[in-house]
Amino acid sequence: VDARTSAALNCRLASVRVDATENSKVRIASENSTTTRAKPCFLDGIKVLGRLMAAVKHIPLIAVHMLIYCAVWAAQGFGGGIGTPVLGCLLIWVSCRDIAVFEVPDVAVFLLIVLGVGTAPAVICAVGSALLWAAIYLAFREGARAALGHEALGLGDVKLMAGIGAWLGPVAPVYVTLCASVAAIVTLVALPLATRENLADIRGTGIAVGPFLCLSAWGLWVWGSSL
Repeated sequence: VDARTSAALNCRLASVRVDATENSKVRIASENSTTTRAKPCFLDGIKVLGRLMAAVKHIPLIAVHMLIYCAVWAAQGFGGGIGTPVLGCLLIWVSCRDIAVFEVPDVAVFLLIVLGVGTAPAVICAVGSALLWAAIYLAFREGARAALGHEALGLGDVKLMAGIGAWLGPVAPVYVTLCASVAAIVTLVALPLATRENLADIRGTGIAVGPFLCLSAWGLWVWGSSL
């Protein structure tokens, strides 16, 4: 009897140990599962925080653009109709994005083209102007790449000029191109002088062309009727 009782007790103890071990494994698995589920939430929070910090970092750039564009507009008397602030916001968007990451946002360009054509007195003229200036800049881009062996103009600038052509018509973008080219050249020369570097170092230096095109287009739009 003692032997059978002892054996039964041993079996019961072994069963209790197994149950305790299984419960421990289940508890550990549950904790790991909870940690795994919480981890993506933590990472998502870090991503959101990173985006907010990136946006805050660009606030001074956006503020400077707004001051410049508003000053140009105020000097003319805040004329130009309801489309003027819309155009200004889109141009500021393109300019800030191009300065920050050397990229012209497709959404902004799409809105430029659509709103430029939609608000134009002559829709056919606006469409033709957009296609004309996109074709001119595309031809210049391909010709410069063939001559220099590398890209001298981004495809985003080609699309940007389509939007500018839709707003300004077929003639005014000529002056936009001239003003933007002069401003870009002056900037390329002034930067080494300001930083006391060798003037010859500007060869191969790349700058964003979009901001010069945007500001020139803004000036022509605001002051076009007065010039």
